[in-house]
Amino acid sequence: MSFEEGKSITDLKYLKDNDIKLTYLSTELAHIFNKQIFEYGFVHADPHSANVFVRKENGEVKIILLDHGLYRELPHDFRINYANFWKGIITQNVELLAKACRNLNVSEENIALYISVVTSKTYTNIMSKDNKYDSSRKITGQISNYLY
Repeated sequence: MSFEEGKSITDLKYLKDNDIKLTYLSTELAHIFNKQIFEYGFVHADPHSANVFVRKENGEVKIILLDHGLYRELPHDFRINYANFWKGIITQNVELLAKACRNLNVSEENIALYISVVTSKTYTNIMSKDNKYDSSRKITGQISNYLY
């Protein structure tokens, strides 16, 4: 247990005053939680703005997760199916998405709702031709180790 200096990740004045870019923060937070989910299988389960601080230290941006009282261990099968769920969304692969949802215990009639809840987008928007995945780009990183 230690005291950690920092400001809430939602303190826009602090971010601006310290030239901390929102795009950098969102990318780094995605990496932090992707590593927790797909690599470690052990996830901080209470990441609201009061539990995520940021500070600039020796010119480097540091993200600090606070309040480690609530974590969730994710079973290997869940991590595989969750990775495939996202691959199905990214690639607009209806069959892979349906299979991953079934394996995540999402009933057939609730797949569109589940996708909407997780992504904050409608199923129609996710599968729109306007959002077509560029298959020439490769999915890289730790998530790729879990894909079918």
